[in-house]
Amino acid sequence: MYMLNSISNLSTTEIEKHLNLIPISVLIFNRHHKLKHLNNVAQQALKKNPKFITPEKMDIFLDEVFRKASPITQLIEIEQSQYRYYYVPLKNDKSEVLEVIVYFDTNIPIQKDYEIYKEESEDLKALFESSYDVLYVSDNKGNTLRVSSACKYFWGETADNLIGRNVIDLEKQGVYTPSITRLVLEKGEKISAIQTTKKNRRLLVIGTPIKDDNGNIIRVVNASRDITEIELLQEEIEQMKSLVEDYQLEIAQLQQTINDERKNIYQGKTMEPYLDLAKRVAKVDATLLILGESGVGKEDFANYIHELSNRRDKPFIKINCGAIPESLLEYELFGYEKGAFPAATEGKIGLFEFANNGTVLLDEIAEIPYTLQVKLLRVLQEQEINRIGSTKPISINVRIIASTNKNLLEAVKVGQFRADLYYRLNVIPITLPPLRERKEDILPLANFFISQFNQKYGTNKHLSPQIATTLESYNWPGNVRELKNLIERLIVMSEKEEISHELLNLLPNSESKSEKVVQVHEIIPLKECIELAEKNLLKLASLKFRSTTEIAKALEVNQSTISRKISKLNIEIK
Repeated sequence: MYMLNSISNLSTTEIEKHLNLIPISVLIFNRHHKLKHLNNVAQQALKKNPKFITPEKMDIFLDEVFRKASPITQLIEIEQSQYRYYYVPLKNDKSEVLEVIVYFDTNIPIQKDYEIYKEESEDLKALFESSYDVLYVSDNKGNTLRVSSACKYFWGETADNLIGRNVIDLEKQGVYTPSITRLVLEKGEKISAIQTTKKNRRLLVIGTPIKDDNGNIIRVVNASRDITEIELLQEEIEQMKSLVEDYQLEIAQLQQTINDERKNIYQGKTMEPYLDLAKRVAKVDATLLILGESGVGKEDFANYIHELSNRRDKPFIKINCGAIPESLLEYELFGYEKGAFPAATEGKIGLFEFANNGTVLLDEIAEIPYTLQVKLLRVLQEQEINRIGSTKPISINVRIIASTNKNLLEAVKVGQFRADLYYRLNVIPITLPPLRERKEDILPLANFFISQFNQKYGTNKHLSPQIATTLESYNWPGNVRELKNLIERLIVMSEKEEISHELLNLLPNSESKSEKVVQVHEIIPLKECIELAEKNLLKLASLKFRSTTEIAKALEVNQSTISRKISKLNIEIK
């Protein structure tokens, strides 16, 4: 600290001579803030920019130095740059401040960006420590300069234990293997590799070299991401993929088996034109209306068309319009949004959305409520739906196939079915024949179902020739469904591998009951043979015809004869 008596004995010329020896700007102010002395450097600075002396900025600091008698520092901003001013009190022997010397260097401005840099440096430091990645900085010799605190979790070492140590030594000690920094320094380029740590963690490390203007590496920065759980998850995903592939193979094999089996169902010539038609309509997306009695196989036929179409790999969704309660059908078909009704805590997609790009079979279409028919018409015409509780339309791409065993045109006439919906559905109508009109398919179907149920129940059963004949002569009002149910009952109830004709007598409500079928394998009394043949003949006739008059006409006898014999043999005409 300068004492006043050190310069009080000097003349002004001598003072300024001494001040001019100082290479930075020097100013001396008295208690009234009047500038008494300045050196040549200060004069040149003021000529360059008079703002270097700014009374309104300096007066406060001068007052403080005079008041506290202690030096202080001030930052003054001048034209986007900051300069540091040093205020030093000049005292007398009584420690009274009589003058203040101020010095500053105009050649070393403190840039305003320094404070910004300082703030950014703090931000980077926080980012460095809070990053999920572990950041590791080394010099060009592989010495650790900085590492984020997360290193403790991954490498089992604190940052203080790592800083200053060489990466090669750490690699030899098994802290991590390999050293990515070493690889970067060896190859002189960016490296990405998997690193294993002594904590049995797996890290994906990216090492980046930082080079100077001459291309020399001065730093290596590594960013490490823990992928241990990801790799475990990847292993699980691969296992799941393998499992899914196995399932897909099984499904494909099963689907192929089903398709092959379906080919065997329809073997007679009666079905050939229908199968040809199925192949043609499968190539287009026109709406189909499949008609026919209950149990003729409308669903199988629709599925057959789907499997032949270019939608075969997409969903085939069957919706039984008669099986779903009317109050729920709309929600099932169109879905609903969260809050659409009190119990709708979350949204749900409808079956139309679920079947997008696939095929929808609307079974028992005649049973769909009249109030929903207009919405279904919109699906057919616009290919879009609205979820319940939403006004936003959702575009869909589905092929519609409808089926029914009812007379839709009659339903239109009595006002139970919308005419516009009927004509929109009736683009390509297909009426499947009942089983009684394609008797050549009965035995192939029966054998197909026997194979199915043998596999299901672990049996190896087959039909006897007698029962096969009876099956072919039966009228089958329930069509294929009735035949399937009958075969299952026969498989379950038969104690022998060969299902005998006599077993039909054990079946309640069977229209194919018979005690014996006449087959002459040994000598029996002629009268008994005639009676058995007559009984079997009348039994078959009663299954085919609905009255004794028709039977008499077919057998070319009197109606009274037929009535008498049927009564005697206790045969019932269905």
